[in-house]
Amino acid sequence: MSPRANQTEAVEESSVGSFHEVDRVEMDDSDHDEDASSSSLRSASLVNLTTDSKTAKAHNGWIWNLIGLFSILGFGMSAFLMNQLVHAREELEAIRSDSETLFAHKQIINKNAKAHNWLAGRVEKFYMKVESLEQDVAASMDVLSQETSRWEDAFLNVADELHNATSSLRELETEVAAYKSRSLGSDSLKAELDPVPQLLMRDIWSDDEREVVQAMNTLLTFARDESLVDKKLSLGFGHVNVILIMARWKDSVSIQRYGCQMLSTLPQAMLKHAASVGALDAVLLAMKRFPSDEHLQEQALYTLHHLVAKNSGNMMRLVERLTAMPIVLDAMRSFPDSAVAQFYGIRLLKVLGSKHQFVAAIIEAGGLVVLGDTYARWLYSVDELEKGVVELARTTMASLVSKAA
Repeated sequence: MSPRANQTEAVEESSVGSFHEVDRVEMDDSDHDEDASSSSLRSASLVNLTTDSKTAKAHNGWIWNLIGLFSILGFGMSAFLMNQLVHAREELEAIRSDSETLFAHKQIINKNAKAHNWLAGRVEKFYMKVESLEQDVAASMDVLSQETSRWEDAFLNVADELHNATSSLRELETEVAAYKSRSLGSDSLKAELDPVPQLLMRDIWSDDEREVVQAMNTLLTFARDESLVDKKLSLGFGHVNVILIMARWKDSVSIQRYGCQMLSTLPQAMLKHAASVGALDAVLLAMKRFPSDEHLQEQALYTLHHLVAKNSGNMMRLVERLTAMPIVLDAMRSFPDSAVAQFYGIRLLKVLGSKHQFVAAIIEAGGLVVLGDTYARWLYSVDELEKGVVELARTTMASLVSKAA
């Protein structure tokens, strides 16, 4: 029930109570002056009713004002609450948006963390590789230091040998004179021995390059005579003089050519000694100094093959030279159309490749690639020498591959 209805009932009950009170008064006064006072009592009752009615109306107005005030307050409070609800909803949306942004940032951070971990792993691997390379470089430096020390020892040995050879050469004239006084079998042999000491002791040591070239040319003629080479060159340590002259005239390509040719005529019994006093080094230095001279490179490859083909010790000496294999292969690459260079180069590789311990050095230096190029270049050639080179290249490649497997 509403407050207004309650108020109306209270007013009616008050009015009824007033009528009952009037009736009681009238009944009490009826004995005294019923007729005279009845009208006055009725007037008083009407006044009271009027007063009560006004009071009830005043109460009703106050109540209605109060109800209106509360209604206004209610509407204001509702508007305020609605406004607060809207603000709360907006804040909730902002929080939700911030949460999504934070989640996205968290995903990015996680991705960045994974990327950082991946990058850290790569950096660690890189540093490990750098450390490994440093170790390899240190090992290479140790090997190079050992090789340098060995070369120094070898050169000291060569110097000693050359000193001994010089002493032997000083005694050569005396020994030759003794040979002259003996019976050597024929006058022609005595006559042929006469120029040798002169060539070895005097002419090839001239300060005139042309005289040296002429002397080495003449000496080469004697050296190619198989019946005399053992007596003449072994007697005078001719190969030692040749190595010395090649070192003295290192810038003369003609003398280097003659020197290589002279060393290629050495008999088998002298190969070991020749290599021990620097024959291999003299040939390799000539090849390195004149890389564009085709004739020198051809002769040098032939000489290297001659020095190592029948002497395993000389093979080891050659392969132990760190630059030997690259120099040989560079000569073959520089003159791909020279059948002579290819033939003797391949023969040298085949001889070295016959030993298992040298196969890796040949392959690492690029020997298989050079052999493959030569094989492909002349595969369909009709020239007999080139066909022989192709067959030699094929068999050498097959031998290297089978030994490396």
